[in-house]
Amino acid sequence: MMSYPIQIPLASRPVLVVGGGAVAERKIRGLLEAEALVSVVSPEAGGAVEEWARTSRIALDRRAFRTEDVAGAALVFAATDDEEVNRAVSRAARDAGIPVNVADRPDLCTFTLPAVCRRGDLVLTASTSGRCPALARSIREDLETAYGPEYEDLVALMGRLRREMIRRGWGYGRTLDALAELYRDDMAGRIRRGDLEDLTRWLRRHLGQDWPLDHPIL
Repeated sequence: MMSYPIQIPLASRPVLVVGGGAVAERKIRGLLEAEALVSVVSPEAGGAVEEWARTSRIALDRRAFRTEDVAGAALVFAATDDEEVNRAVSRAARDAGIPVNVADRPDLCTFTLPAVCRRGDLVLTASTSGRCPALARSIREDLETAYGPEYEDLVALMGRLRREMIRRGWGYGRTLDALAELYRDDMAGRIRRGDLEDLTRWLRRHLGQDWPLDHPIL
């Protein structure tokens, strides 16, 4: 079945995770990076989950799942090793009209998660629509090698350049072409090499000597 990829802002939105083991930990870690308000329900919890609870980064209820736990959640994740519990979580979320993901069980999900490579505001994903998560993870590792940390600075800088182009009245087509040309001319490589003076000179050759570039990637 063909799926439709989307991104959902989760900052300050409540998310329920049922489970406290290694799989749940991976889900929680990503949700914390997205600044979600994470509630965890699990009779037992691993070290990282306990530490997040101790430092008030998550709310942890050390007990079995109850149907009413899904109330008010924007998303629900089931990440236990108990098939009956996972099914109960999926059923409760579906009945409440809340999107639910059950680890490694696409038939119990109303959404699946891609493998994610993050470089600041750049988000690269790989998905097999739940058919083979191991393949998606392997492709993500390839992406992490191909797109290094310099891409975080690249996205931030190109965003600032775009805003300046718009401020100067550049049209959509001109802005698009200019940014694409900068990228094709190895802008990422120049950032990776870290020579700010060379980067500044190169950008001004492309954009004009009056461009405000005292600290282009700071």
